[in-house]
Amino acid sequence: MDLGADFPAISNGHEWIFFRVYQTSKDWRELRAFVIFDLKYFAESFTDAHNKFSYTAIIDESSLRRLLLDTALAHRELFYPKDKISAYDATVDSNNYASSLRPIAERYFGTIDAADFEFMESCYVSDREYDLAFTHATRHIEDAVTPFLSEFKIRDFLDNQHGGGFGKRVSKNVVGIRPADVIVLFGGKGVGKSTFLRRLLLHKPPHLLQKNGVVVMVDLIDTPPDADEIRKFIWNEIATVLDVDNILSGSRDDLCALFADRYEQARNQDLYGIDERSEAFNLRLNALIKEWKADYPYMTRCLAERIRARHKAVVINVDNTDQYDEPLQELCFSIARSIASAFPCVVIISMREERFYASSIKGVLDAYQNSGFHITSPEPREVFLRRIRYVRELLDEGDIESSAHFPARTDLEAVSNFFRILDENFRLPASHLANFLAACSHGNIRLALELFRGFVVSGYTNVREMTASRSWTLQMHQVIKPFMIPKRFFYSESLSKIPNVFQLRSKIHGSHFTALRILDMLISGSDKRNPPFVPIAKLAMPFIEVFAMREDFQLNIDVLLKHGLIESNNRLETFSEEVDSLRVTTYGLFAFNVLARDFTYLELAAEDSAIWDLAVANEITELSNDEYRHFLDFEAMERVEVRLRRAEVFLKYLAAEEERERQLFHAAPGGLFTDSMQQAFASERKAVLRSARRNVPKKRYFRYGEEL
Repeated sequence: MDLGADFPAISNGHEWIFFRVYQTSKDWRELRAFVIFDLKYFAESFTDAHNKFSYTAIIDESSLRRLLLDTALAHRELFYPKDKISAYDATVDSNNYASSLRPIAERYFGTIDAADFEFMESCYVSDREYDLAFTHATRHIEDAVTPFLSEFKIRDFLDNQHGGGFGKRVSKNVVGIRPADVIVLFGGKGVGKSTFLRRLLLHKPPHLLQKNGVVVMVDLIDTPPDADEIRKFIWNEIATVLDVDNILSGSRDDLCALFADRYEQARNQDLYGIDERSEAFNLRLNALIKEWKADYPYMTRCLAERIRARHKAVVINVDNTDQYDEPLQELCFSIARSIASAFPCVVIISMREERFYASSIKGVLDAYQNSGFHITSPEPREVFLRRIRYVRELLDEGDIESSAHFPARTDLEAVSNFFRILDENFRLPASHLANFLAACSHGNIRLALELFRGFVVSGYTNVREMTASRSWTLQMHQVIKPFMIPKRFFYSESLSKIPNVFQLRSKIHGSHFTALRILDMLISGSDKRNPPFVPIAKLAMPFIEVFAMREDFQLNIDVLLKHGLIESNNRLETFSEEVDSLRVTTYGLFAFNVLARDFTYLELAAEDSAIWDLAVANEITELSNDEYRHFLDFEAMERVEVRLRRAEVFLKYLAAEEERERQLFHAAPGGLFTDSMQQAFASERKAVLRSARRNVPKKRYFRYGEEL
């Protein structure tokens, strides 16, 4: 009991007693035990012993938990409705205008090309422009330096037109105040670190950098994860850009002038006594020059010295290093350090915060503590409004026929109306589309853009109906489905960007409400704009002491971290012992307050969730098969009714499970999750049926060619 072991054993060498220690409101001596009276048991009942006490049984199948749990918890079998849904893997065709919308979405709702001056100038969002929006948008949680980075004196900065404090630091290097420097740019996944650096260094550099700097952009995005390949690629790219006079491909005399110091030394040593007009001299000198060219640190230093002699500074950006695992990430930083020391220059490298955490523990990045800057993500609504406005201007004024990115004139009007409707929806204060994207991306603009690209071409986005109307306000169910299952008929968490918060993670002893309980603990009593980090030990206590669901808790934490519903103080994205404390994100708030209570989310989650009750699982399966048949027969109203029934069955089952858990675990009195969910469903059910009856055309019946 002092150690807190769940399943201890007592033995005198012949008899063995396996028992359980902890269960709420019960003395351990009253709990179940399994007794082996003689060692002959292992020989006479080998199969039973293997199924209960083998390593695989205990570790992978939780045999002791199943063996010693109370009868109310033990021997419950899981059922998966999706296993019997005949068309579970069926896909959904894209909408009628997908062929016209897809090129626009791929071109203008992806990474901004730094070479496209007009696109960059029109669509890049800097802090100065969206800072005001942050001050009054209390629904957004600040994307700021975490407590872990604050301890290392990493500085936040505002990205103004010239890169803010980060741009000033680079400019100091250019004018020689800091001739050699390594600067680390920190930021979360998808916040736009690469776009920011390309804009700062290439598109709109500070005046000092533009006048006195030579910029080398080393993009590792397509470089394979091999140490030798990475090292070779970085040095080769630097040499290629610094060779402004094409000396490396020029004459031998030019190379001798470039390597003047070593050439002079060679004449006094390796070449001493050899006639300069002889073949031996030429062969030896050629071999030496080849050797000097292969010495990339030396060669790049020589090229950099020529640039410095022209009163120019060298700025090197090694980008997309955070795609690699930890050892290769550290290798990139070691190379950056060697570059900065090889010749006076500034080297800029970007990384995610969780990578810094892993490296800082080993001391790899100690030298970078005072050279770290943290960039925040732009406000998603402003990102999309700018890009939509830019596309609308191109559609209205551009040369449509000569552009591969724009639709044929037959679809032009519909596509223009579609982007007009999107523009109007993003401007609404309570826009479901904007709020969903802002919440689920949580600063990851790359993810938000990816979800949006799926939305505009999804078969669930009824572009024809939307563009036929003068105005259209997207409802939540019209947003959830294209985001959750843009290309599929049925929902699968493994294939979706949106997690299933009701999923049973532990096959032995789990709950449909573990994720909601975690979110509730992180939300309750906190500032919704900037909620505090809560120690993970504090979060785990009720799941260990009350529910005995340690494994289920850890598995849910892992999923919530991976999908961004919660974040750790050191921005680790998976559960491990290194995770110290957690806080809820905007996505977590949205999932808890909106998604988990929405009819569409409930009926989709029902298809994917493991179910303890066979009758409920069979009914969900039958309803899902019915829905697909109605879909094939174009029976829209019948399909809506089946979807409502599926959500109702799943919600009723969840309510029964929550009540059972409250009685079993003697949970503290208070409101149940399913109480508010049922209230929301009752209200939404009426609205959905009313909308369906209004928009779904009545069925027409014919006999002998005549309408009845």
